[in-house]
Amino acid sequence: MAAGPTRRPATPRSSARRSSPAPSPARSSSPPASTPSSICWKTCRAPTRRAARNPAERKPRGIGSGNCRRTVVFMRPAWRARPVRPTATVPTDAKRRGSAFMSSAGPQRLPKLERTQVPAGSHAMWDHVMRSRGYTDRMPTVFATIANSPNALHYVCAVGEYVRYKTDLDPIIRELVIMTVVQEIACTYEWVHHWRVAVKAGASEALLRKIGTPALEAEPMPVGPIVKYARLVANNQPVDDALFATIKDHYGPSGFTDLTMMIGYYGALGRFINVARIGLDPTDVDVPFNR
Repeated sequence: MAAGPTRRPATPRSSARRSSPAPSPARSSSPPASTPSSICWKTCRAPTRRAARNPAERKPRGIGSGNCRRTVVFMRPAWRARPVRPTATVPTDAKRRGSAFMSSAGPQRLPKLERTQVPAGSHAMWDHVMRSRGYTDRMPTVFATIANSPNALHYVCAVGEYVRYKTDLDPIIRELVIMTVVQEIACTYEWVHHWRVAVKAGASEALLRKIGTPALEAEPMPVGPIVKYARLVANNQPVDDALFATIKDHYGPSGFTDLTMMIGYYGALGRFINVARIGLDPTDVDVPFNR
């Protein structure tokens, strides 16, 4: 009988089991001392092969569930400050110099017109603006400059005439509001002009020197809340409901609207004066701002 193929003798196995690799050192779930605060350390447990095949043997995942296999790092976006909308401000030293701030900026950018230089159809409006502002021999520089646009002379000056002469606001309150606005936007021309008007209306120099200060805004109604409201609106800052209600209850919806329109008018007029670099009239005496 032919002998079958001989088997290769089995190689004796070592009684020692193959040593498992040394377990890696446990990783801490807390961040290192040098880790920036924008890194969040979290640990999670990866399921074993047996647990992956048998869902019943799976354990809940999460920190502290035991047998954590890996560390996951979540990067938080760096914190960013919410931008703050800038307010309308000018350098303090420029405000203190009064008209020197505007005169040092350069010559007037728009021409000052004479009556003969405007269209004949605007002569009647020219005469009306001059008379309504109390002038008989000349046109104020600001309106002679606005006359570069005859339509602006007609419509814009009509708004100014209404808010200055035809509302029910007290003359001193009106001038305090106007001067608060023009000081906030650093318009020397209107500040000097309305200083003179306020004195004629009966305002004392001590009162006028408080414009733009917390002392004036601390005055009782109507002075304090109204000048505070004028300052906030001139700087495009929010007006809270309490201040809004205080002024509206005092003047009513009509008076509140007139007050706000006046603030807007002198804000627009003062900015036009600053951009056009309109200097003081020949008869004006410079008065520095309060701040």
